[in-house]
Amino acid sequence: MITLPGEVDGHRVRVGCDVVAIEDVQDSLAAFGDRYLRKVFTASEINDCRGRNRVHRLAARFAAKEAVIKAFAEPDMPFPLREIEVTRDGPLPLLR
Repeated sequence: MITLPGEVDGHRVRVGCDVVAIEDVQDSLAAFGDRYLRKVFTASEINDCRGRNRVHRLAARFAAKEAVIKAFAEPDMPFPLREIEVTRDGPLPLLR
């Protein structure tokens, strides 16, 4: 187990975690289509999620973005979802 200090270089250490219902992403796609995709995901993410399990892949990226916001944003700070990009290095997810 890794133990993190409460602060690193004067900054509070925070961890973000999020779960997204696949049905919520499916409903958003059904209701808003491309407008939803363009508001939440980068072109690269949309392209990377094409094909089988598309909704599952989009939901995983949405959850990762929400976790990043929880870990890094200050309360009530606007943090556009498209400013966070989930990419891959083989099977491993990366954030940009």
